[in-house]
Amino acid sequence: SPNLQPLPDSPPPPPSPPEVTVFVHGEGGCSCIGIPALILTRNRTVLAFAECRMWQGDGCHLASGTPTPKNPNCSGTCIVMKRSSTGGATWSQPHIVAGAGGNVMPVFDAIRGRVVLNYALGSANDPPYIQAAASVMVTVAETDGPEILSAAAWSTPRQIAKYPGGWANHPGPNPAVQLRAGSPHAGRLVFSGRLHNTGKTCSAVVWFSDDGGESFAQAQHGFINGTCEVGVSQMADGRVVLLGNDGAAHDNGPCPGNTLQHYFSTDGGDSFGPVICDHALVNADCQAPVPAPY
Repeated sequence: SPNLQPLPDSPPPPPSPPEVTVFVHGEGGCSCIGIPALILTRNRTVLAFAECRMWQGDGCHLASGTPTPKNPNCSGTCIVMKRSSTGGATWSQPHIVAGAGGNVMPVFDAIRGRVVLNYALGSANDPPYIQAAASVMVTVAETDGPEILSAAAWSTPRQIAKYPGGWANHPGPNPAVQLRAGSPHAGRLVFSGRLHNTGKTCSAVVWFSDDGGESFAQAQHGFINGTCEVGVSQMADGRVVLLGNDGAAHDNGPCPGNTLQHYFSTDGGDSFGPVICDHALVNADCQAPVPAPY
């Protein structure tokens, strides 16, 4: 019989990347910093957006004895961001880029070299709904360089949806996605959020822009109630996936137990198929980010 040689030892697994703290409660004059969203632009540049809250609660509290921070550029809730030019290893100081607003949903438009940010603004009194923002806004920065940390780099915010009477009242909070070349509607910017929130159930909504954030349209869908904070991304096979938190255990969603619901689109986000439940997708109390596979 032939001589059998022993197999070489398997190489050790690569070390886990170091954890890097991006935002810290109390920095930048923010009592709390919550619901963040990170996007990769180009040349190892990463942009991190979040809510700067001049209040505590909703799972966010300063350490005992910490003085209450103050930021004259922020009233109530505003938008704070940091920038990394080292692939996320190191970060800039926090900067306020919008003096009012929250529920950020940013995306980098690689075709036009711009950053498009959707966010919620104001409050709508429409019982029985709660946490209803009066407007979804858009602002655009024509750069991802260091100057993006200045509010002056961002365009005057525009209202793209209103509530009641519109098709959305809270984006994300998560990154949006630009569809890859070769996909239906390549270059399209796809966003997601919720339409309303009774405190017991919410309804998901998807909208998109085919012109780099100049105009927006709502996707056709039949999303089932029961998801309040949703994430959107593109699969390796080109499908667009919508992943929603708050299953049956939280907001009376369609999925059994403590699981997430998701939907797929094969036409670039124009429409979505029926709800899918997967026990492997464990529910979360907030957000439902979907990292892109590239």
